[in-house]
Amino acid sequence: MSAIKATGLDGISCKLLKLSAEIIVPHIVNICNASINSTHFPRPWKNARVVPLYKSGDTNDVMNYRPIYVLPILSKLLERNVHNHLYMYLT
Repeated sequence: MSAIKATGLDGISCKLLKLSAEIIVPHIVNICNASINSTHFPRPWKNARVVPLYKSGDTNDVMNYRPIYVLPILSKLLERNVHNHLYMYLT
């Protein structure tokens, strides 16, 4: 993931995670493992910031925009982890 991506509603950026990785990674791993073991996805990680992205045409027409959902970075990490493990299992 790029370190210049927009932050989700949690305000945590990729850059912050990369800079504090040595300290914070064990705690994130514990949270992700607890989420997987309990089969519960944290509710705050389901919330996204919706940003309209202009496509083309008249800027006053709402049909010329598409929604971009900016999710919390921790939800992306958990989803990628589950995806990788499931993909490895299935292949």
